[in-house]
Amino acid sequence: MARCAAKYLPLLNHALIFTTDDRSLHGFPDALTCPVGESRKSLALYYYTVEQDKKVTSHSTDYFARPQDGLAKSAMIWLDKKAVDLYSRAKTRFGFSDRLASRILGFLSGRK
Repeated sequence: MARCAAKYLPLLNHALIFTTDDRSLHGFPDALTCPVGESRKSLALYYYTVEQDKKVTSHSTDYFARPQDGLAKSAMIWLDKKAVDLYSRAKTRFGFSDRLASRILGFLSGRK
């Protein structure tokens, strides 16, 4: 992930369709800046296929630090990924909802 491979303008009535796999890094690494009174609008649609002879595994979004991010930011990104993965696995294993987790986290952080 050392360079941008492609950029596409958000043109009205256009769609961008691509495979999201382990090699298709995509997104907005820098904060978006919109003119005053404007906002970004996006619609994401996904479809899933089951491939023959492949083990089906679930995982949370995989995101990476960029080369220029520095050690501290890279470490925080790594820790955040691990926390999200742990949370996702716990939800699957114990069957609790996002709402319950939000209530617990709110309680632990002192919010009412």
